[in-house]
Amino acid sequence: DAEDEEYEIDISGYAIKFEKCQFVRAYSDDMAEDEEAGTVLATQRFVVFKLCPSNSCGSCNYNYGEYMVDLETYLEATVEYQQELQQDMCDACDENCAQDEEEDEDGRRKLAVDCDSCVDECEKIENMEENGYVDASEFLECQQIYEPEDDGAAGLWAGPMCASSGSKIKIGIFEDENCNIADNSKNVDDYLVDGD
Repeated sequence: DAEDEEYEIDISGYAIKFEKCQFVRAYSDDMAEDEEAGTVLATQRFVVFKLCPSNSCGSCNYNYGEYMVDLETYLEATVEYQQELQQDMCDACDENCAQDEEEDEDGRRKLAVDCDSCVDECEKIENMEENGYVDASEFLECQQIYEPEDDGAAGLWAGPMCASSGSKIKIGIFEDENCNIADNSKNVDDYLVDGD
């Protein structure tokens, strides 16, 4: 049946432009049923973005679509896309900038690959965790980062949140397992340092 077929839209001629991150506090049945919750309002986070024509030279004032999606979906898609770009760049770098020139019989390399910078950049990406960096993509969803030894003390969770009046997204610290109640008195860097 033609009506049941899914329609595919080609958006390859468009670029995604982040507009803002927005949160809304709304009534939640789960929060209302939780006797320990101090509120019945849950925080829902969204991203507003534009699909702009790729040939618009940086401006996106006409012929665009404006969309809204939940923060988690936006971050998952964005992180996956950026990881693919990095992998493609490093694969091209490995292929074209290898020290062993026996494989490259004609002595040519692709001009689109800048061997002076890509080798260093790919090495930094590969060694980030060894150099004490924490992969922020591990915090696309709310997760516990501190579990107190004292049963009476509260744990802490980390997850994405809107920052700088919605112009940025950052990893924040929260007092609850659903990342609804932000704790702005704590610095996330104090808890995410890789201690290996």
